[in-house]
Amino acid sequence: MQLLNIDIIPNQKFSCTLDGNFYDIAIKETNNCMSCDVSRNNEIIISGSRITANEFLLPYEYLENEMGNFFMLCQNNDIPYFDMFGRSQFLYFLSNDEVREVRAGI
Repeated sequence: MQLLNIDIIPNQKFSCTLDGNFYDIAIKETNNCMSCDVSRNNEIIISGSRITANEFLLPYEYLENEMGNFFMLCQNNDIPYFDMFGRSQFLYFLSNDEVREVRAGI
């Protein structure tokens, strides 16, 4: 599991290489909640998807394509919001094996 640094700002975009795949991630404030766009290897995976507490960002297993997923960990099940990023809300990348372990425990 790898912690990704996200800023305490309402709209941000960053790129990273994780498990050999190149990701572009945009996080946006939308009507008092947060949404995201995720592209993998220059292919759009999701666009405008709401970020929910303690859930995977890629909402369906087939979107993972055995390449991992992102997880927004929020203390107290708080609704994700940028002013708590890095304080009580954290974005993680989980490898495919780690995702399987989490799903098996659910």
